[in-house]
Amino acid sequence: MARFGLTRALHPPSSANTAGPVTTLETELTVAFTDCQHANARAERALQLLLTHSGSRAGCLFLMAEEGPRLAASVGDNGTPDLTIVITDFIQREREERGMVTASLIEDTEVLLQRSAGPMLILLSHQTTTGLSITGAAALICDEAFVHPGALPTRLSRMLEQFGDTFTLMLS
Repeated sequence: MARFGLTRALHPPSSANTAGPVTTLETELTVAFTDCQHANARAERALQLLLTHSGSRAGCLFLMAEEGPRLAASVGDNGTPDLTIVITDFIQREREERGMVTASLIEDTEVLLQRSAGPMLILLSHQTTTGLSITGAAALICDEAFVHPGALPTRLSRMLEQFGDTFTLMLS
């Protein structure tokens, strides 16, 4: 089995770009995915939404597969030669941390970020009745200040899981 990991949980700031009320975000997602008939088209659309909502110029979307995270979509130069290892380590660290603090999870209020000299890493995950479902991660590159994408990663996680586009790593 491949290694998996993540990092520290941050609550989105009140000024985060959440695209308005949840109903507005859900409407935006429904419209955005209407013409996406295949998994690769949905992955590309999900990445474009993350880029738009965060003010990023480039990035990669990794979705979970049985063997670990796999590159599902990419836009521009990601600036990191071996981003798969970075994402795998990111998910593994969070998985280890979450094993000790799963009781503190609150759906739609926690988005996981890692700030480093490289890309911003965002976990795609959502709460279920049986625990936390991790469906992927994104690495985003921005020239200016990073704008927190708010509830978007949670909504995308749930949507991509419902489409069957991703393997689910469950933490209970």
